[in-house]
Amino acid sequence: MTTNVTNAQPEVAPKGASPPSGAAEPAPRRVLVLGGGVAGLTAAYELRRLLVDRVAITLISDKDRFILGPALLDVPFGRHTDQIGFALAPALQRRGISFTQASVERIIPERRMVLANKHEIPYDYLLVATGPWVEQAMVPGITGAFSDAHSIWTEEAALEAQRALERLLERPGPVVVGVAPGAAFVSAAYEFALCFDYTLRRHHVRDKATITFITPEARLAQFGSGTLGIQQMMERLFARRTITTFTGATITHVDRDFVYLQDGTRLPVAYGMIMPAFAGVPGIWHSSGLTDARGLVPVDARYRHQAHPEIYAVGLAARLAASPPAPSSDLPKTGYLTSVTARAAARSMAVAIAGTSPPAQSLPRLLDLRILDGGGAGLLLVNIRLIVPVRLALPLPGRTAHRAKRLLIRYILWKLRTGRVQLP
Repeated sequence: MTTNVTNAQPEVAPKGASPPSGAAEPAPRRVLVLGGGVAGLTAAYELRRLLVDRVAITLISDKDRFILGPALLDVPFGRHTDQIGFALAPALQRRGISFTQASVERIIPERRMVLANKHEIPYDYLLVATGPWVEQAMVPGITGAFSDAHSIWTEEAALEAQRALERLLERPGPVVVGVAPGAAFVSAAYEFALCFDYTLRRHHVRDKATITFITPEARLAQFGSGTLGIQQMMERLFARRTITTFTGATITHVDRDFVYLQDGTRLPVAYGMIMPAFAGVPGIWHSSGLTDARGLVPVDARYRHQAHPEIYAVGLAARLAASPPAPSSDLPKTGYLTSVTARAAARSMAVAIAGTSPPAQSLPRLLDLRILDGGGAGLLLVNIRLIVPVRLALPLPGRTAHRAKRLLIRYILWKLRTGRVQLP
C-alpha cells in the first residue's frame, strides 16, 4: 500500500467566470471517463473540482461497485470484500458526476464516440482509466476459466483464492507463490507469500506445507530499483520464515500438480498463486489506431494520446511513449502513485478545456510511503520520487504493518467515496 504527499497543485483558471453581457452561456464540454477504479474516480473528481460546471462528466464502468485493488490481497486471508469497496453511483452523484454501468466494446476516435453495450456515447474529451487485462497466453495455466493457479487481480479471483486456502488448511500441501514474466505488481507477491506463511503458522499446519517463492528478479525484492538494503532485509525475512526461493527464474506454465520453470525444474503444488502480466482491456485494444501492440494507450508527458489529443489515458491502461516499460519495475504500478498521475492527467485535460497554460511539470514531486504487510512482520518502504529507486526500508515489528495498512485502506476508501482526492 502507498500514500503520497505532493506539492501544491497549479490552478487551472478562474472558476465560475461570467460570460460577457448578452453572450450565450457556453454548453458544458462532454467528458467521458472509462473505468471505475482508483485512476478513473480520482480523475473524475479532480475534473469536477477544477472545472465545476464547465464540464458534464460521465463515468462508465462494467461494475457498479468500486473495489480497492491493493486491498484484494487481504481477501484470501479472510477480509470481506464489502470492507474494501463502495457503490459507485451514490458517490459520484454527490459530486454531480453521472454514472453508467456498461462494458466498453470499442472507441471510435474519428467520430469521438464510445460504443458501450451496443449504444453510441459521444464525447468531447475522453479519459481512459480502465486498468489492465491479463495476458493469458504468456503463462498457460495461471489465469482463465480452466486455470490451475490462483490470482488476486479481481474480486472474483481473490474470493476463489480464499476458498482454496480454506481447503488447503484442511489438507495441507506444497504452496508456490510466483511472479510471471512482465508482471507489474511484484511487491504484492512478496506480501502474499509472507501472509500465507503467517496464516499457516496461526493454524498450526506450517510444518505440513512448504512455501516456495519464484521471481524473475536477479535478487529478492529488487522492485526494479536495485537497492541493496531492502534486498538483504527481504532475504533475511524469507530465510527466517523458511521460504524457499528461486530468483532469476521464468515460469513457463502451470498445471494442477506442478509449476514448470524454463530450466526444466518442476515444483509440486497444492496451492499456487502467480502474479500475471497485464495488457490492455479488450474493448480498448479493439479500437483501431488507439493502442500499441499490447493494448496499452501510448500517451505523452501530459497523458494525451499522440494522434488524438482529446483522448487521455492514465494508470495501467496507459504507456508513456517516452518511457518504455521495464517488466521488473514495481515503482510506477502501485494504486496511489496511480492516483497522483490521475490528478496530473485531469489537470492536463482541464487546462485544455479551459484554454489556459499547462503547469510547468505534469507530475509533481512526491513522497511515496509504501507498507508491505507480512502478517506477523512488515516493512516500510520510502521513495522520494516516482523514478528514483527505493531509498529506505524500515522493519515494522509484529502486527504494526498490518494495523497501519488497515488504517491506510480505511482512509483511502473514505477519500475516494467522498471525492476528497486533493488530500494527501
